[in-house]
Amino acid sequence: IANLILFHRRALFRENFLKPQRPWSLSAGVPPTRYEIGNSLTETEAKSLQDSFFLLPCEEGSETEYAKNFPFLENLLEKPNPPEIMSVMTAKGLDLKKVVVFGFGKTLFPDGLPQVNEDDTPFTHNIGLAYAINKLYVAVTRSKDQLLIMDTNRGHKMLWDQLLNRTRINDILEGMGKDISKQWIEVLPDDDALPVWDNANFFAPLNVEELIDQAEVLKRSGMELRRSDFMEKAAAFYRKASKVEDENK
Repeated sequence: IANLILFHRRALFRENFLKPQRPWSLSAGVPPTRYEIGNSLTETEAKSLQDSFFLLPCEEGSETEYAKNFPFLENLLEKPNPPEIMSVMTAKGLDLKKVVVFGFGKTLFPDGLPQVNEDDTPFTHNIGLAYAINKLYVAVTRSKDQLLIMDTNRGHKMLWDQLLNRTRINDILEGMGKDISKQWIEVLPDDDALPVWDNANFFAPLNVEELIDQAEVLKRSGMELRRSDFMEKAAAFYRKASKVEDENK
């Protein structure tokens, strides 16, 4: 998914220097999935989202206000052991195990992903679009293990379906040289990428070691950046690890 976003950025802004990125891990991992935002979640679905981070397309400090626009998210945050919410730029640089990229299509691309044409100009001529795509890239690259795309029906159509549109992708590839297009073809997702999130692929619960590992990541970043909010989240994950450990005894 990260390379898919880079691919479209390269075409939209004629950034021919961009090349496919190689994964930091060679393991297949858990494939990303998608979910259409509704009014409520089942208890099983909500439990699956515990210990996850919801990355929001809003600015830092406005996460709670943004959540109020989605009764679905407000209800989830009121449940026991709710997920964490964080603006995407706050999360920049963090390695997170369970990530939900929430509402990016609806919020950042309400009119859809622009078409690629010969008149497209460098990103300095369209800072807003460049910033939105940068946020999108940061969001999908925070996940270390599990990634879920949550958006409204229109958000999926305006962004995620456009990113995966095979006609659009093939049109872009045709404008590249043979060697360059081959590099991208090798890393672009298949047509069936982003299957629907359901009980066959719910997030797996984090075990004690994974909870401690997530806490350590947050602690290190909190100390390096002198962020008390990261330290508070680290403490919360340490407490979760202790609770799971006690339950397993």
